[in-house]
Amino acid sequence: MSVKDWTRLITTGGGGNLPYDFGDALKLLMEEGEITVEQLAETSGLSEKTISRLRSGENKPSLPTVIAICIGLSLDPFIAEQLVIIAGYSLGGKKADRAFKLILGVAYSITIFDANDFLKKMGLPILNKNRE
Repeated sequence: MSVKDWTRLITTGGGGNLPYDFGDALKLLMEEGEITVEQLAETSGLSEKTISRLRSGENKPSLPTVIAICIGLSLDPFIAEQLVIIAGYSLGGKKADRAFKLILGVAYSITIFDANDFLKKMGLPILNKNRE
């Protein structure tokens, strides 16, 4: 967990200062991590166009896209879970949901390629179509 993540957790009593809008939350997380659209595209396997549309609120992200963004931003599990909720999703007991929970638990330390390999081995679709 980064110093910024710890600071947010301590000062807000649990990190509740992420905006309720996904695009605004994504912008804030990218600013805090000093990550450009190009860098996030590289680390998430998503296109720059997709990321720009999500930042502007033009598109609602799919759950796999949110997971890819969590990996691309190297988010800690708590912040990653908050971003999933802000995007309008909850993870239940289905096989894909359980796999996503595992991925979110280590999103700060894996690559998109690691996550996609894991999903392939589980017989699930990969997180993005742009890269494997």
